[in-house]
Amino acid sequence: MGRKSSLRSMMRISVFLLVVLLVLYFLIHSPFFDIQAVSITGNQVVMAGEIKALSGIVTGANMFEVDCKQAARAVEVHPLIKRASISRQLPGRVTIKVVEREPWGIVPVDSDFLVIDDCGVCLDRASSIENWSGPVITLENVPASTAPGTKVAPQAAAAVKNILAQLSPDTINHISAFHCASNGQVYIYTLKGTEIRFGNQDMLQDKIRWVNEVMHMEEHLEVGRALEYVDLRFKGQPVVKYRVAR
Repeated sequence: MGRKSSLRSMMRISVFLLVVLLVLYFLIHSPFFDIQAVSITGNQVVMAGEIKALSGIVTGANMFEVDCKQAARAVEVHPLIKRASISRQLPGRVTIKVVEREPWGIVPVDSDFLVIDDCGVCLDRASSIENWSGPVITLENVPASTAPGTKVAPQAAAAVKNILAQLSPDTINHISAFHCASNGQVYIYTLKGTEIRFGNQDMLQDKIRWVNEVMHMEEHLEVGRALEYVDLRFKGQPVVKYRVAR
C-alpha cells in the first residue's frame, strides 16, 4: 500500500508539473508577450531607426524569442557605438540602451586628420583641427584609407589616456602633441618645442613628476636658452639637453 500510495503521489506531481509547464509554454508564446514597442536610449548621433534595424528586433515578435546578447553585439557593429545592452520590460516593451563613442583624439594622416575615441577607434576624418582641444597623437604607418570603425591605435590611445590622467591641467595646456612609436615608446612635445622622451609606462609617477617639472623649467630658462629634449626613459636623473632659443 505504501509503495502504491507513493507512486500515485509521484504521478500526481508529474502531471501537475507537466500542466504547469504547458501553461507556461502557451502563456510565454501567447500574443500577450508580443513586442509592442522598441525604445532606444543613450543615442545622440546615431539615429534610433538605424539602431533598431541593426538589432533585428521588430514589433510583433515574441519578446522571449529575442536573443538580447546577440542583438546587442549586432548593434555594436556600428562604428559610433561603443556598447549596447538590451532589456525586456513585461509585458511588451524592449529597450536598447547604447553608449556612443565620443571624439577624444586626433591622428594626422597625409593631409587629413582621423578623429578617434579613447579606445583608438576611428570615428571620422577631418580636414582641419581648428579649435580642437583634445590630444593630437602622431603614429607610424597609418593607412591613408583608414575608414570609420577601424581600430587605429588602441595601445597608443590607452598609453596617452593614462598619461593625461596623471598630469595637471596646466601641464596639459602646454602640450602640443604626442608621438607613439611602434615599439610602444611615447614622446611628448611642448608648445615651446621641447621633446620629452617619456618612454613606456614604467616608473610612471616619477616620469609624471618630471613632465610637470619640465613645464616649470621652460618658464624659468635664461634668455636665449631653450630645452631641446628631456629623456625620462632610464632610471635616475633625466638627461637634459639645451639649445639656443629661436
